[in-house]
Amino acid sequence: MAKRSSNPAWSPVHVSLVALPDAAASTLFGIFDVLNAFSLMRMSGPGEGGHAPFKVEIVGEAMGSLGLASGVPIQVQRSIDSIETTDLVIVPSLLLPPDGWKKDRYPRLIEWVHGMYRRGAVLCSACSGIFVLAETGLFDGKDATVHFGYARAFADAYPAVSIDPERVLMISGSREELVSSGASTTWHDLVLYLIARYAGSTAAQEVARLFALQWHQDGLTPYIVFEGRSDHGDAEIAAAQQG
Repeated sequence: MAKRSSNPAWSPVHVSLVALPDAAASTLFGIFDVLNAFSLMRMSGPGEGGHAPFKVEIVGEAMGSLGLASGVPIQVQRSIDSIETTDLVIVPSLLLPPDGWKKDRYPRLIEWVHGMYRRGAVLCSACSGIFVLAETGLFDGKDATVHFGYARAFADAYPAVSIDPERVLMISGSREELVSSGASTTWHDLVLYLIARYAGSTAAQEVARLFALQWHQDGLTPYIVFEGRSDHGDAEIAAAQQG
């Protein structure tokens, strides 16, 4: 998708950043600040007029204060019920409980995401945020990535989604409308990709410089600890593994 051109009818890319009780504060706030860099840092936006390329709103099932999984509150600026269209839906990383992900917890949110998708929105997840988007079924048969620590749990919950936890960023769909980033701070790669996509590579390079962000060009393999399978059913191998 080409970046938006400057013209009298220009409008910023509308970003709906989803706040959930499961969300990690660092990713949510980080995405918010970096996509708002042109406003926060008083940078001149690309194109004629120098407008900020993104309008970012923190959205949720209800307006007001919401406690995050990190133990800090956030102010939800807008209810999803009041949003008829948006350009980008971003689900930040989630902290899964010890007993794993529970499906069907956010039926209103899933229905809303479906509606935004039908109206042309690009769906993005950071890290484990893919658990929410996968529940829509829109990623079935598509490629995606997830935090490598949650890869097995994700595969069990959503076997129809092809995941590669070693990948930093995955872009799928006929119009490149399904975007997922991998473990932890690969949300840096996600936001830089979105800035480059909608505002141009020069803008992305400038934001990366100001925030000292770097692409994870070597992938995530260096961070992954090998775990041998224990469900193979071979008693001798199991005894050797336990020994």
